[in-house]
Amino acid sequence: MVQTLKLSSPVVWVLVLVLGLLSKVHGSPVDFQAESGEGFQVPSIHWRSNAEGRQAVWLRNAEVLSINICLLQDDEVTVDSVRFSRDGNEQEAVVSIDGQEVGSFNTTGTTNGGLQWNVFNNTETVFDTLPLTAGQHAIEVTLRNATDSWGIEIDQISVSFASNATLADVSCEELVTGSPEATTGLPTEDTTAEGKEEVEGKEGGEIVEPCSDESC
Repeated sequence: MVQTLKLSSPVVWVLVLVLGLLSKVHGSPVDFQAESGEGFQVPSIHWRSNAEGRQAVWLRNAEVLSINICLLQDDEVTVDSVRFSRDGNEQEAVVSIDGQEVGSFNTTGTTNGGLQWNVFNNTETVFDTLPLTAGQHAIEVTLRNATDSWGIEIDQISVSFASNATLADVSCEELVTGSPEATTGLPTEDTTAEGKEEVEGKEGGEIVEPCSDESC
């Protein structure tokens, strides 16, 4: 005889509660392009044809990529994944929010003469969820204890909000006064001769590979 499990069963109610909590914490992921962040030098932005925004940020040992978010209300924030590339030894990177570590991930040790820099992977790590108050916060990725000088490249960071906030909802442009440079950490336009030469040099569409030479 087959016994039917009724909705009133404690097991079912526990399952419903768990699923409800998960759906509350994990809204639709919001993708933040790494090049829109701050904490790195502009020359560290490399053109990559397979990156979501055709650009990736090169991080070496102890360097930090920081993405600012501005919450209009108290919220629960989860870093879902980090999209990265790597051509070289295995590396470890740490993910934190406002300086509090929420997880870390390791890259695989893969090399293919520089071609692996254009092959991006998403982390499979489950990062902690943090309750955050309304206001500005920083999501950071730091390369820790690098095993060589090549580092890693970050394409984007995917984040979920319990409130189902969108990219426009958490943009700091509405809350932070000043120029777009103050919000993104990147100049809107470099009018100096040096800046123009650097921008023109990036328009050729060639993949710029990291180098270990001190002159780079």
